[in-house]
Amino acid sequence: MKPKVAIINSTYERIDIKELLTSIDYTPKKKKILLKPNIVGPKDENSHVITNPKVLIALIEYFKDYEIVIGEGSVAGTDTKLCFKSAGYEEIAKKYNVKLLDFNVCERKKVKWKYGELSLPKILDTHEYINVAKMKTHLQTTVTLAMKNQKGLLSPLDKKEFHKSGEINAKIAALNEVIKPDLNVIDAIDCMEGNGPGAEGTKITINKLLASTDVYAIDNAALKIMGIPINKVKYMKKQEYETIGILSEHRFKMPDEYYHKLGLRMWFNSSCSGCNHNIMTAIKTLPKYPFKTIKFLFLVTFGKLNIIAGPDYSKLPKKGKIICVGTCTKKLAKEKGYFHIDGCPPKVEEIIKWL
Repeated sequence: MKPKVAIINSTYERIDIKELLTSIDYTPKKKKILLKPNIVGPKDENSHVITNPKVLIALIEYFKDYEIVIGEGSVAGTDTKLCFKSAGYEEIAKKYNVKLLDFNVCERKKVKWKYGELSLPKILDTHEYINVAKMKTHLQTTVTLAMKNQKGLLSPLDKKEFHKSGEINAKIAALNEVIKPDLNVIDAIDCMEGNGPGAEGTKITINKLLASTDVYAIDNAALKIMGIPINKVKYMKKQEYETIGILSEHRFKMPDEYYHKLGLRMWFNSSCSGCNHNIMTAIKTLPKYPFKTIKFLFLVTFGKLNIIAGPDYSKLPKKGKIICVGTCTKKLAKEKGYFHIDGCPPKVEEIIKWL
């Protein structure tokens, strides 16, 4: 029997979780529920970068008779508590008597997997696990949906190892063989296209919510909606599914090979969100330093500035000034004589210092 994927029309003002979940006959098997949204950075509640808090409120109200925990682990260099607060999740927790769990410091258990040993949150043993993802494009992995959202369960060390290995796609695929969410929901109301998954992506509103008990089925359906061929997503496994609702296709703009603006090119070659986030934060903070800003703007306007992060050296610039950022690029910088900013991830202040 093919797994079911429910698709309903929705806005943040009208979210019908009952319609969404009854259409796939979903009922939790446990009395405790873990909701895992996508809130990797400190974004406000209206941001199209994160799982909108109104989707979580709708789920909490629907599962009001259950004990609920919201868990997330923010990117390296950011504070999960700040992410919860910025997105309005702290207020939700107080209003609905829901607990917030920081996966970066939670109790963990060791699990065997393809690459040795993995450290996973112990709460997965005791709680019904509902994976609440966001529909977004991604510079490194083409998309980030339900499968990739599970990466937020990892310890900070395991997250770094995912990227340092240069096998990010293979490891996302392997992770989803180890962890099977009881339910997957995708917030596809306000989505992201182009150079996601951060603020460099562009907002696109399609007013949809998706749900399935099968993580592969929901991501396959999401790709169909986005108009993105499955062979463009290296970690994705093809899965047949039955659609409940209308699967209308929207042509999402694909991410570029690298992020570019004027003469600035940023090559995020399997780099982790920690490096990516701190690089973008450093650039956005530059206006506080007028002299550095003038120097930076001159270089990107009249020359070429390339910033490289991550362990994958298969895609590299052929001309212009090159700055290597993060521990993963140390070997490359040494071999090629490029300027290097060390750290895992480097601090924002260090990046600003050398821009």
